Formats: sequence, C-alpha cells, structure tokens
Amino acid sequence: MMNVAEQPGQPTNKYLVMGRSRFVWRYGVLLWGLSTGIVWAIVMTFSNGGSEPFSFGRFMILLAGGVSLFPVGGYFWGRVMWRIFTGKWGPASSVSLR
Repeated sequence: MMNVAEQPGQPTNKYLVMGRSRFVWRYGVLLWGLSTGIVWAIVMTFSNGGSEPFSFGRFMILLAGGVSLFPVGGYFWGRVMWRIFTGKWGPASSVSLR
C-alpha cells in the first residue's frame, strides 16, 4: 500500500500524518486562533463609527484580549476540523496510515 502522504487526490493526507495534537496546535491555536485574534483587534479598533480617533491604548487592550482568547477557540476549532478530516480520510476509510 502507498504511504498516506503519497496518495493522490487526498488533500488532507499531510494532516493525517502530522497527528491530532500537532494539527490542533499548529492549525487551530497558532494559525486560526492567533491570526483571528489579531485581525479582530484591528477591525474592532477601527470600527468605532468614526466617533473617536485611533487609540493605541485601546488597540493594545483589544490585542491582548484577542491573542489570549481566540487561541482557546482555535483549540476547539482544530479538534473539530481533525474529527472532520479523520472521519472522511481517516483509518475507517480506505486510506492506510502505515
């Protein structure tokens, strides 16, 4: 049998080889959680309706909240995505993980 990483037409094979914990921390916490927290802080800083000028202090408070809370959500997002990927291409299907 072919290695999981060598299977053509399987977009998530590299994720399966990576393993659940590594996938969740890399793609859920770091990539989704941190990037979403940073973007959220920027958007919230500038979405005050023009009633206030830019406030660096407000941005820093929002950034601190965003980078501390969104990665928690990213952990759960990563777990859900892992279950979806393994349900579709995981051990229960025809893909061999050897």
